[in-house]
Amino acid sequence: MKTEDTNLSRNPHNTFARIALDTGFIGITLFLLFLIKLGTMSKRLWRRHRYENGLSRVTYLCLLIAFINLVIAMLFGDVFEQPQIWSIFLLIAVAYKNENPQRVDAAVTRF
Repeated sequence: MKTEDTNLSRNPHNTFARIALDTGFIGITLFLLFLIKLGTMSKRLWRRHRYENGLSRVTYLCLLIAFINLVIAMLFGDVFEQPQIWSIFLLIAVAYKNENPQRVDAAVTRF
């Protein structure tokens, strides 16, 4: 019986599936907690500035939309292949740090 080389890809074209396959239950749980935290940070920033006029309202709305778009893109592709997408996470974290410097510094010093 002859076996053929099928050349299967290790990439499941879904970020959540890839993390679950690579890191298991603990890894996917931590990743989901990370996404939930960033989502709540982004939503909180937008809610705080949604009634303001000017650039800050639009900026925080764009961050929220970009985060939602990124999570949807994770369902249909592997974002690890496009590292520039991770800059959205960095922008949300920096914006949150600028809004809450004491809270973030206190959380960092606990570790």
